[in-house]
Amino acid sequence: GVRALVDGSPVVLGNLALMRAQGLAPDGMEPEADRMARDGKTTLYVASGGRVVGVIGVGDTLKPEAWEVVSRFHSLGL
Repeated sequence: GVRALVDGSPVVLGNLALMRAQGLAPDGMEPEADRMARDGKTTLYVASGGRVVGVIGVGDTLKPEAWEVVSRFHSLGL
């Protein structure tokens, strides 16, 4: 995760485990985070001023050539 000070206020960006370790609860945001996770996204919570204020879903789309690249890596023993 990431911790920073923005205009003197603590900001934390990270997963649910980090939020809980910081004593922060993402009240009411779990359903949206679960939906994002089901869609294959990595969820990151955003906390500012001692409370969770948002959730972000980060994802990437596989490129058409990805299968070929992985196959080549396997043929090289990687």
